[in-house]
Amino acid sequence: MAGTINSADLTFSYQAGEANTSYESSYVLGRWDGVGWTIEPSSPPDTSNPSFHTISINGATTIPGDWTAGPPDALPIELNSFSATLSASDDVLLEWTTVAEVNNYGFEVQRQTDGTTFQTLPNSFVPGQGTSLEPHLYSFTDSTVTPGTWYYRLRQIDLNGDFSYSSIIKVTVGVLAVKEKERPAKFRLGQNYPNPFNPATAITFDLPVASVVRLRVYDLLGQIVTTLADGIRDAGHKTAEWNAGSMASGIYLYRLEATSVADPTRSFTQVRKLVFIK
Repeated sequence: MAGTINSADLTFSYQAGEANTSYESSYVLGRWDGVGWTIEPSSPPDTSNPSFHTISINGATTIPGDWTAGPPDALPIELNSFSATLSASDDVLLEWTTVAEVNNYGFEVQRQTDGTTFQTLPNSFVPGQGTSLEPHLYSFTDSTVTPGTWYYRLRQIDLNGDFSYSSIIKVTVGVLAVKEKERPAKFRLGQNYPNPFNPATAITFDLPVASVVRLRVYDLLGQIVTTLADGIRDAGHKTAEWNAGSMASGIYLYRLEATSVADPTRSFTQVRKLVFIK
């Protein structure tokens, strides 16, 4: 019989060994809707099966999205983008965005030359927003770099001392960056790499002049998924990273809009397609 499903009963299972028995009785279900985490009303976990435990919600009216289970103060930090821009004075501007935060004490910036052994930069701590379902933009400028190739990552710290790391991005500074810092002849939006990807991909774009830039990702319905760059950027070759780990698999579009700061009549717009496969 054809009809419309207005609600559904959902049961999620997880291996018993994955649970923290000290906190499991307080587990709740969190649903990610592409904007923030929502704690859904669920029953206490059923731990009667020695192999698999379950947690259920009855009468769910909103089903699409990613779901997770855990203590209410431990839903994941959603780091959505992490990018680096090299200034004319060879300072490195790091920018990153979150779309939701829970229990977030803050971030430390770490750097290394070989991409494996990282050290935290002095005075690089950037306070987080604690618990927030709103997007937030963070930045840090590294003015201590010398010529060479450097790798950066973020160390995200929870209020309880737990921590995790971001993906790694690479920046070339000084003499080794001559080719990368040559001023592009024209605006260009590159194809993301890798493509298809899971969960992160890099998007490159060229600016022949200092420009007001907006780089956004859209779904196929034309809705904004995330903003990767929004503001004035120096001329040069740029890279932005998108981590789509919380999104559904599928085809997305990314759009670059750039307008010269000195000559607003000189502008550029281009759209490309990317494919996320979990």
